Amino acid sequence: MSERPITIRHVAVIVAEDYGASLAQMRGPARKSVDVKPRQVAMYLAHRLIGQSLPALGRYFNRDHTTVLHAIRAVTEDAERDPVLAGRLHDLAERINAAEMRVMAGLREGADIIADRRDDPEQSPSPPVTVVMAPIQASDDPR
Repeated sequence: MSERPITIRHVAVIVAEDYGASLAQMRGPARKSVDVKPRQVAMYLAHRLIGQSLPALGRYFNRDHTTVLHAIRAVTEDAERDPVLAGRLHDLAERINAAEMRVMAGLREGADIIADRRDDPEQSPSPPVTVVMAPIQASDDPR
């Protein structure tokens, strides 16, 4: 279990925004490469950066822990062969660390965290909203 204030959801939102995906796509059943890659990257980063366990990641992404393990291994191997992916992972890690600093400082996320409430099945239905500018709080953890 992670003691860091940033959650799996924070990581997933940052990765989804970077890949042009939605949380619903990343947490959904799709197995197309366009859906799988951001999900795998988010799993990898959440595990490596904030120490989330495989079962916790599996619960958040609606996957078995063995699928999470496969994702982490796949991203690790891909990054070793692909300097573009390695650079992207580095950039995402910097954004996640910066978001964590803002969470710790109690500041609003600004434009770095773009969340469409309709894309998150854990959010209650709301009128169509393109961008939600809400503070990220440590209590957003899906545990």
